[in-house]
Amino acid sequence: MWLLDTLTFELIWVADPEQEHYAILSHVWHPEGELTFQEVREMYPQSGDTTPHSRASRRSIRDRWTTRTTAAHAEHKLQKLRAFCALAHSNGHTRAWMDTCCIDKTRPAELADALNSMHAWYAAAAICYVLLPDVSASEDPRLPFSAFRRSVWFTRSWTLQELLAPPTVVFLSYRWEVLGTKASLADLLQDITDIPTGVLLHETPLDIISVARRLSWVAPRRATLVEDEAYALMGLFGVHIPVLYGEGTQAFLRLQHAILAHTGDQSIFAWGGILEWENITHAYWERPSQSAAAASHERPSPTLFADRPVHFSRCSGIVSAGSFSRLAERTGIAASGSDGALQPTMTLTNHGMHTQLPMLCFRVYDRRDRISRVYYLGLLACEDHEGRVLSLVMTREPRTAEHDAREFSVDQLWQFRTLYRDWQVRVVALPDSVIATDVAPIGVSDSDTKTQD
Repeated sequence: MWLLDTLTFELIWVADPEQEHYAILSHVWHPEGELTFQEVREMYPQSGDTTPHSRASRRSIRDRWTTRTTAAHAEHKLQKLRAFCALAHSNGHTRAWMDTCCIDKTRPAELADALNSMHAWYAAAAICYVLLPDVSASEDPRLPFSAFRRSVWFTRSWTLQELLAPPTVVFLSYRWEVLGTKASLADLLQDITDIPTGVLLHETPLDIISVARRLSWVAPRRATLVEDEAYALMGLFGVHIPVLYGEGTQAFLRLQHAILAHTGDQSIFAWGGILEWENITHAYWERPSQSAAAASHERPSPTLFADRPVHFSRCSGIVSAGSFSRLAERTGIAASGSDGALQPTMTLTNHGMHTQLPMLCFRVYDRRDRISRVYYLGLLACEDHEGRVLSLVMTREPRTAEHDAREFSVDQLWQFRTLYRDWQVRVVALPDSVIATDVAPIGVSDSDTKTQD
């Protein structure tokens, strides 16, 4: 890890960041770029540098560098470095870290290591300064439509872990004036981010928050590169994946595989539109028309995993990851390894996933084709905030050479329309009254159930 000397701007390599006392910066990158590792090493003296640069020659290097960009942007880049180091030094911190110039991004191995370690670096920092580029100290942050509430900082993927990981966070205006701390603004931050104050203040362990709910926190956030929407979440779930820029949404798929292997939390499947069971009987279901399909280019094929975090935007109400023993108790199916019992093992394959789920069969009347379609609900070991079990909409694969009768595909019900909503549903919330009377161990008695990815 490279750290800045807050007095000389020298870059110093440290092997064990946990043994260091340093300040860290969280900010939003300027659209035209920021000060780089190479530029800092070129402009400011470095220990071990045998090149005979005098102060005048160093100043000449800075002057030549400023001619390569606009004067205003060059001053912005230098000012951010100087202001951050000056603030850290004035508060007794001799070392500091910022992601713009403390990572040699020309070395892929160092960049990958930094992205995998960044959550730990923020967590180990003595203090984290958050620079809000669009917020003034003259306005009360708690006002209903304050600039603080609307700051771009709350819309970026990387800043989620920069809010959660450090124990001490200080928010600053664009003039580096103190606006408040994470502790003093905890209730306001909860209102903005939907993250409980207990989680923000490290009073509630992240592990007891369901995977789906944690992913809902990042759903409204974006990154410049689509891969960073996944890489920015590694620390939030305690997993590590290879950094492969250029893979697109495949990065988020690999992240979900790693999360599932690490946590076994089935709420990761409960993304997308969620419908209460009681609304199925009187809802209006229809197959999308050809013109509607053409207008939306193509109806996406239902999948087990989401391709972007935005699909978890409706998952903030999944407050409990539940347990397999609780699910087994509620369904009346034993949770053991014997025949006819619920086994929570989940194995990913090239074809999909092998697991066992309690199943419920129901029919939906298609008004257009005037037929009843058979669907299944695969019950997951997770609940919504009212204690209802969440279940995946599934269809049974026909018995063919490739599929046997025990295979199911994740599906979604055709377009659901009410007066206020228009969506496609892939998750149904089930009350205990339905589970007690209608659930059947289809996925158990038929041995393994396979869901397509």
